[in-house]
Formats: sequence, C-alpha cells, structure tokens
Amino acid sequence: MYPDFSAHCKLFTTYTGPVFKSIELGNYQVLKSFQGSTVAAPLPADISKLLGRTGKEKGFCGAYPPVE
Repeated sequence: MYPDFSAHCKLFTTYTGPVFKSIELGNYQVLKSFQGSTVAAPLPADISKLLGRTGKEKGFCGAYPPVE
C-alpha cells in the first residue's frame, strides 16, 4: 500500500518455524533461527538520530534485537 515504506520488505512464505521468543508472554524478540533475522535494512540517519543510535549497531528486524 505504501511503496516508500516497503522498499526493503521481505516475504517468507515457506518458513514454518517460530519467529518470536514468546507470543504468549508478549516477548516479541525475533529468534536467530528465523531465516529473516539477519536481513534487516539499515535505518535512515534521521531515524537513527531520533532513537539515539550511533548507526554502528548491527541491524535487526522487528522491535527487539534477536535472541539466542
């Protein structure tokens, strides 16, 4: 619907494993075993600044860094 916001989107139609640490407990950390956990696009510089990030951190998908 909004191509400007989906330029780097990925769709994983064949992945059947768990994605989050615990949906039941509201822990939405992405598991490293999820094949999409390493394909995050870098944040734009102005967004990184607003979030207080240096821009040197490794990217991650989702709201939280991946867990073991």
